[in-house]
Amino acid sequence: KTQAAVDGKYRNLFEAAVKGDWKFAEPILDVDPEAVAATVMTVRGKPMTVLEVAIMTTHDQFVENLVKLPQKFSVDILERALVNAASRGRIRMVNALVDKVDAASESIGSALRQALSYAPMRKEVIWSLVKRMKGGPTKPIMVKLVMAGHLDIVLYLAPQYGYSTTSKNNTKIELLKDLVKMDSYFYSGARFTFLENCIYRCIPLCLVDTSFDNPKDRKIVQVSPALKRFKIWLWNHATKPAHFIKRIGESKLTHKYSLEFANLALSKKEIGTITPETLKLTSEIVLEAAYRGNSEIVKLCLKNFPELMWDKKIAKTLIQEVVNGRQVELFRLANTHLSDGNFTKNGLMKVMTKWTPRCASPDVSGAAFLMQRELQWYKV
Repeated sequence: KTQAAVDGKYRNLFEAAVKGDWKFAEPILDVDPEAVAATVMTVRGKPMTVLEVAIMTTHDQFVENLVKLPQKFSVDILERALVNAASRGRIRMVNALVDKVDAASESIGSALRQALSYAPMRKEVIWSLVKRMKGGPTKPIMVKLVMAGHLDIVLYLAPQYGYSTTSKNNTKIELLKDLVKMDSYFYSGARFTFLENCIYRCIPLCLVDTSFDNPKDRKIVQVSPALKRFKIWLWNHATKPAHFIKRIGESKLTHKYSLEFANLALSKKEIGTITPETLKLTSEIVLEAAYRGNSEIVKLCLKNFPELMWDKKIAKTLIQEVVNGRQVELFRLANTHLSDGNFTKNGLMKVMTKWTPRCASPDVSGAAFLMQRELQWYKV
């Protein structure tokens, strides 16, 4: 028995949907309006309508024409269609379908999860769904947004996130713990070359374009649409001959959003009452950041929670991680607490003499230069 079977009555309509031939499909639907919601195909026992077939075969215009028909689709069909369109990253289909479903239903959240799982780089699709979603986002959605690098969307959703739980003061810190694991989302983990660093410092963030409007910038866009179009034109033409400049500019924007979220998550206003659970989470973030050489997060955590460095266990582990990774900047920060008896000089020397793959800096090539860097490290 075949896994896919087409209903003979609707074969012509099915073939028109597969080809995206609206001129052929329109007369059929005029004669038989009920065919819009009919099962034209069955796949592994699951019914499929002409709308779903058109989405599967990625015919945007065909889907838009179907949605505009006076015949009403059932809620179930529309929700399935939206999820399928989102998983394929089809912005035209998503825009055509998203207004047809109830924003308060689970369908938009389901579509957003599918888009983040199967089309995480189709940011315009994700923005379209996020802007129409009612209610706060779930933790899986926020984690997927972080992993995909959409930190501007995370910041947009942050005010709505975490206030449906009893431990609301730790929800954003838990998310920060996931963010810290993404090395390239922070400048200290980006590992740029000398030339890339120079370009990084020269690129103005105001010119970096993401090809669609951030809802926070709508007022600016409405006031000066010509300026917005000029900015997009300038950025695209400036980066067209050198794509690596665009990549560096987008990285700089990601670093900005990452630090903004970290500042938000660790702010006193956001945390409220500091609990042992909060300190435990923050200490884990500090050690994870130190392991990855993320100096920005370590400094930020210790600035907001200075009491962590008076914990002997945390201070000792922090210094070990810093030394193992040969993180000079972080070592100077942590070294100020050595005199408190958290780590003896002999113990420090023992750690320093151990070699790990993390000791090899990515910007040092050759054994001779690596040896020179090691000797310099002992002078820190």
